[in-house]
Amino acid sequence: MVNYLNKYVNEDFYEFITYLTSNYLIFNSISNDIKGLLKKIHQRVYTIAIWSKKFSRYPENKKHFINEIRSDAIQSIPLVLMGYKKSTSLSLRNWLENITKHIFFFDHPIEFKRYLYENNYSISKKDLFEYLKYHPSINKAVKEDNIINKFNVNYSNLSKIIHGSIILKPKTISCLKNIAFSFDYFKEYNNKIIFLCKYTNFLFGLFHAKSFLGFDNQSRSFILRMLDPSRKRIFHKYISSNI
Repeated sequence: MVNYLNKYVNEDFYEFITYLTSNYLIFNSISNDIKGLLKKIHQRVYTIAIWSKKFSRYPENKKHFINEIRSDAIQSIPLVLMGYKKSTSLSLRNWLENITKHIFFFDHPIEFKRYLYENNYSISKKDLFEYLKYHPSINKAVKEDNIINKFNVNYSNLSKIIHGSIILKPKTISCLKNIAFSFDYFKEYNNKIIFLCKYTNFLFGLFHAKSFLGFDNQSRSFILRMLDPSRKRIFHKYISSNI
């Protein structure tokens, strides 16, 4: 069988690299290390595109935050390449929040409308994380993998980057000169992408078990590639009970 999905992903990566090059976000002479990481990042982000496509005909409350995650993921790539650490971290923190918002608002259309249109309506991070902890489709996996603690740690680390730096130099140009691509930070960013993609696909796969098992074989296989052996073991342990 021809793997059409790999073909689409490779074609999309070529267009992706061409866009980055033509807009001077990377150069033709980039190292193989950077290009190799970009390819892995692109593959992981592509899994979000699969979820987005599969849920494209669902009501807005059931697809809104998947599309937000995809937007956060894609926008973070040029930001990290340009050296904007704070903006990159903000996109990644939004992604983390939107994983929990998707699961909460999926079954709460009234609250979703309030979220969109009422300025004084909000739901706290603590409440969103607690919802993961107690939702019957995912609560056992969440507890076994200690996901709430992992989310809190990553949320805190991203917040430190967003809020933690202090500008000491009075000249604007001095601050601007500090904005530059860092390969060390790019590797840290790659690790954050691995974490976020892993848990997006892990939680969505369990939460949407019946829909996920209805995906075509290539899409399911591609998504499961984002899970490490420990997550795969937990995933397969609980998915059948969610059908």
